[in-house]
Parts: sequence; structure tokens; C-alpha cells
Amino acid sequence: MGDQAGQQTTAAFMRDTLARTEKFSAAELHDYQRAHLQHFLSFAYAQVPFYRDRLAPLFRRDGTVDWSRWHDVPILTRADIKNYGQALLARQLPNGHGRVHTIASSGTTGEPITVHFNALVTDAGSAALARACRWYGWEAGERFCKTFTPHGIKSLNKQQWIVGGEDSSLAASAKNLAVGLSWPPARILALMAEHRSACFIGNAETLAEVAAAQVAQPADIRLKCMVGLSMRLTERARSLAKQGFNAGAYSAYSSKEGGMMAHECPVSGGFHVNSELVKLEILDGAGKPCALGETGRVIVTTLFNTAQPFIRYEQGDLAAWGEPCACGRSHPVIARIEGRTRDRFRFGGDTISPAIGHGPYRDLLKAEKWQVAQTGALDVEVRFMSAAPDDDIDFAGLTALYRNAYHPQLNVIYRRVTAMPLTAAGKFIDYVNEYAIN
Repeated sequence: MGDQAGQQTTAAFMRDTLARTEKFSAAELHDYQRAHLQHFLSFAYAQVPFYRDRLAPLFRRDGTVDWSRWHDVPILTRADIKNYGQALLARQLPNGHGRVHTIASSGTTGEPITVHFNALVTDAGSAALARACRWYGWEAGERFCKTFTPHGIKSLNKQQWIVGGEDSSLAASAKNLAVGLSWPPARILALMAEHRSACFIGNAETLAEVAAAQVAQPADIRLKCMVGLSMRLTERARSLAKQGFNAGAYSAYSSKEGGMMAHECPVSGGFHVNSELVKLEILDGAGKPCALGETGRVIVTTLFNTAQPFIRYEQGDLAAWGEPCACGRSHPVIARIEGRTRDRFRFGGDTISPAIGHGPYRDLLKAEKWQVAQTGALDVEVRFMSAAPDDDIDFAGLTALYRNAYHPQLNVIYRRVTAMPLTAAGKFIDYVNEYAIN
């Protein structure tokens, strides 16, 4: 469905569908996902050469899926995507799934890859994002501002988007506002004020900088909420959103490969999985499903990307399941997302998740922003930005905390910086493993 009217019809259908399935019971949601997954697997088996042998064990003679064989399907890796290339692409897409686009992943979970996706993926992701924004006070039909890379801006449908600076009548338009990922925060704020944006969507780092600029020099903007993509929001970002806009801020768990996988709940702080869009698994080292609260690898199967199906794809993240949410929604809850597998720290033969929470950095380090890097077998460097003098910073207290959490013989170096490096996709990585053996 490549024309404008078709895209609008599909987007509206997705919004209506997700508004209905949000009220499903856990059993209804399970059955809905399984029925959709059955069609998706049948499509991949028939149309994608890579999956012809890979999915064969799943299908009975009558063409139905034997779900007891699900874990026999091998895990899809980034190396598979790089090595098999065209064999992972569908020969023909179903009617209504839209044009195919390509984008390079950032490579923060491994080597960069090229991801192919059809327009229906974007429509489904936008509908899931809008559903979550409603939890934070945004209302359907209100305008939003979203950040894009230069390549993303070039591929936008100009019938649906205003690109900031290209239209002098922003206030008169009902279209949503697209701004550049690296544009100065002051410029973004000015455009949002003119556009009357009610929601800001961008990566967590840009969100924090835009909110900080609003605190420093307020513009007439009445935001309902701010959404941080790609990585979890820091306490600083949430605080700045509240100070600058009196708006709630939440994290969306997303990636180029997995799309909009989950959204943070305003009640519990856990992440509700968008089960209508993805089947998400958390597996232990033996490939078995993790128990509640047990940290494991995130494995995702996308349900709308017929251009390049990702079936049991290793996302590269670590996470743990949580209890059902008090909000009443039956979508599965991720209690915590612990970061990328490749950025785990290794000390004395032990592999650990390095996050220690934001409190120590705020209270002991007096830091505005920080990055922790493993630089040697027992070496850590803490890069931080702070206006506080050294005498007001409890370096010894933070070092003791690290040694208790990581290794008793840890060597910790502290280095003040004036800026933090971002990835090519504009992401800030707070824990990085730079040790040669990683």
C-alpha cells in the first residue's frame, strides 16, 4: 500500500487494533500473537530462502505450526545477517505491507548491519508509540516532534511530516515536526514552539539536552510527555523534563532490527512488551527460557517486517522478566534492561553487569553526566562532567562501592571531561568495555 491514502488507512487500522488489544487478557493476547505469528512464519518459510530449511522442523504436514518445536529454530545472529545478505530478503511482499526502506544499524551491540523494513513496520511502531504516549497524558491527534538522522529526514513522506526550517507556516499545519538529531537544542525548541508540539520523541541524550536548554531559557511550549528512544532515560533527563516542561518522560525499548519492542509503564516503571508487534524471549546461557527475575539474553521475533524477517534474533541486550503490572495491562513486563552483552565487564574470570544505579553518581560524584569504562584486567576509568570542586566529591566512597560491586582489587581512575562522545546514531553509552580481550 504505497500511496498516501493507503498509508493513512493502514496507520489508522493499526491504531484502532492496538487500542482494542490493549484491553485483552493475557490468554487473549497470547492467542492473538500466536495466530499472527503462524501467518508470519508461513510467509517467511515460503518467501525467504534463508528460512526454508531453518523453519522446516516447525511445520506439520497440514501446514500448521508445531509450537513444541519453537526452541529448535536456531538463534539468528548479526553475523548471519551480514553473511547471508540477500537470502534473508523476501522475494515478494504481501499486499498492503508498503514500500521497502533500508537503514544501517548503529552497531552498538556489535558490527553495523543493514536493516530492510517495509512501511507497515513504521505504521505499527508509530501506533504502539502513540498508545504508550496516551498513558502519559498525550491525546490522539495532538502534534509531536521527532528527531531523525539526515538519512531518515531524506526518506520522510512530506505529506505527513514537516521538516523543521523548510516550512514557514508551521503553526498552520497539522503535520508532525521532524528535526535533525544533531541540531542545536535552541533551534529545536524554537521550532517546537512555532509548531505547538505536544510531545517530543528522540534518543535519550538529545531529549536531555533539549530539556536542559528549556530549563536555561524557557520557550512557550506545552508538552504532555517526552519519549526517550534506544536507551533508558537517566534520572537527570527525567528531572530536566519535569523542570523544563512539567512533563512526564518515559523510555521506549526499541532498535532498528526489533522495532518498537516495549514501553515503560507509568505505574510500575517496568516495560510492557508490545506483544502485537514482537514475540520477545529472555534466554539463559543454555538457550532455555529464564525464570522470573533471572537475567538473560533478549531474543526477538518481529511480526510485521516481511521485507527482512527477524526470527529469533539475538538483540544483544540483557534483561529480566518482572511480575504482572499493577496497572492492569496484561502485556508481559520486563522488570529491567541491563544493557548490551558486549559491554558487560569481566574481572577475575567473572562477567558482570556494571550498572550500579544513578544515586552514587549524583550523591558521591556530584556528576551531571558520566561514563564508566573497563580499560584493563582490573582497571576502570570514570569520565565525568561536574561543576563541583574535587573537595566536594567523595571519590573514596565511590571507589569503595565499585570494589564491592566489581572486584576488591579494582583500580579506579577519575577523569573530568567537558563533553561525552556519542555514537554515529547520536547515542550515549554509559558503560563501555574497552579492554583488549573483550
